[in-house]
Amino acid sequence: MALVFDITGEYAMFRKFYTTTSSASYPFPPPTAVGGLIAAIIGVENKSENKAHLASYWESLYGNRIAISILSPTQWFTTSINLWNNKDPKKGIHNIIKHQFVKRPKYRIYVEGPIEERLKPFLEEGRFVFTPYLGTAYSFANIHYIGSFNPLKIEDDEARIKSIIPADIKPKINLKKTHGIFKDIVPLQMDTERGLTKSLSVFYPANIDTGIFVDNPEEIGGVLVGNDEIVWLPEWSRKPSG
Repeated sequence: MALVFDITGEYAMFRKFYTTTSSASYPFPPPTAVGGLIAAIIGVENKSENKAHLASYWESLYGNRIAISILSPTQWFTTSINLWNNKDPKKGIHNIIKHQFVKRPKYRIYVEGPIEERLKPFLEEGRFVFTPYLGTAYSFANIHYIGSFNPLKIEDDEARIKSIIPADIKPKINLKKTHGIFKDIVPLQMDTERGLTKSLSVFYPANIDTGIFVDNPEEIGGVLVGNDEIVWLPEWSRKPSG
């Protein structure tokens, strides 16, 4: 089975890991952010009381996989945030950092794996243990449970994939029907000390209503979950390849 839920909010900011002085955002939550969101909902602690950088919740995420769809057109909002300079206050009390936010985002998350059993009752009852947010602590997330579905293998010669697609599985994209795609590199997973262990190159549609038309859905593992044709991202594994 696969669990499906939507996340929305007023703002989201998923900082690109390769940015430096400014905080540029992905238009969708990268897999690492979704992992943290799932752990927050079911209440898996990161054990930061022992070391501030720990992310022990990753132990509970290994063996699961997800898919991510963008449900609302991407609207950008850029502003500067005045932060306290705690590292070196002698150089200045404040640091003014430019932030790029996604305005009124809506995403659909698909989850498959052993964590479903723990996650499902929280989604059904509309509750969570730790506050879920969209990338930053001041971007609160609303969660709406869609349901639990049996993924069905797509056997057609063509499919309109609504989720982001890993580039390395070599999808045969029909650009004429798709009307445009974007490509980016996202962090796939981390270790329990918050170190990036694997990143992933992905395609996502320029037009969310169109999706991405592919001519080899069966080859790339396309499945029908509810009414959505999606492709799973690689499973979170304890020893990622590559």
